[in-house]
Amino acid sequence: MQFNKEADGTFTELKQKNVDTGMGLERVLTILNGKTNVYDTGLFLPIMQMLEEILEKDPNA
Repeated sequence: MQFNKEADGTFTELKQKNVDTGMGLERVLTILNGKTNVYDTGLFLPIMQMLEEILEKDPNA
């Protein structure tokens, strides 16, 4: 990113220019775990399993 968009619509050049890849923690974790879905990672899997138990429903059925 090279500019910051101000509230009035003007752009101010940033001191430090960086690239924002959009690769948040969940996406990086997905790749590092060799998964294709963020919900299959160790971050979300326990939550999904708990929801299955509470709802008594298999999401893959």
